Amino acid sequence: MIADGTLDPEVLATAADDDRVLVSGDLRTMSVHFQNFIAARESPGVLLIPSSRSIGAAIEGLLFVWLNWTLEDLRNRVSWLP
Repeated sequence: MIADGTLDPEVLATAADDDRVLVSGDLRTMSVHFQNFIAARESPGVLLIPSSRSIGAAIEGLLFVWLNWTLEDLRNRVSWLP
C-alpha cells in the first residue's frame, strides 16, 4: 500500500520496482507523470479507474483485465479499466 499524498513519480517508481501494474483513480495528473516516467524507464503499466465507477464495477473490470489481458498488453501503457 502506498500512502496518500505520495507524489506520482514516487508511486510509479514503487510500482515499477515491485513489477506491479498501478491501479489509480488519479485521472488528472497520472497520465502526464506516466509519460515522463516511461521516457526514462520501463513500467508494468497503469490502469485508471474513474471515481464515479462503483466498487462492484471496478472489481468486475479488474477481474476482466486479470483474465484477458497479458502483461505485454499493459507494459508502458496507461489504460482505462474496461
